[in-house]
Amino acid sequence: MKKWAWLLFLLVGCSQPTPEPVKPLGQSAHIDKATSQAECLFACELWRALPDKASNLAMSPPGLVYGLHLLASGAKGQTRSEIEKVLHVSSPALADYYRKFFEDMSPVMKWAQRAYVKPGVPIVADYVKACEQHYATKVLPLPDKASIDQWVSESTAG
Repeated sequence: MKKWAWLLFLLVGCSQPTPEPVKPLGQSAHIDKATSQAECLFACELWRALPDKASNLAMSPPGLVYGLHLLASGAKGQTRSEIEKVLHVSSPALADYYRKFFEDMSPVMKWAQRAYVKPGVPIVADYVKACEQHYATKVLPLPDKASIDQWVSESTAG
């Protein structure tokens, strides 16, 4: 009886589809040295600017960079220039970078990304299109906190 159970286990275990190999991040063609250095420089400058480094703090510099680039893609003039100066790279340079990054990482990680706008604030159609095309991000009116929490939980599988 034990032999049959073992054989059944082997057959079930071997029948699972083989997952596609994931390309290591460092080997992705779209990750260039200048972009990586800009993100690292932003993270270091942000850390130095924090008033109390001994406090209990969790932050994600890449998440902040991503959010600021979403803002920059909808900004113009001096506002856009100041955001790009802080990030050390132009928004168009990172738009495709993030789109490809999310495509490369989607087999490994679940992403929840949206841009919410306060109701009544006009949204430019080109901005919505750019967010969807380059950042795989929807731009929606700001819902209540419970709706956001539920969407994040569903989108990230927990």
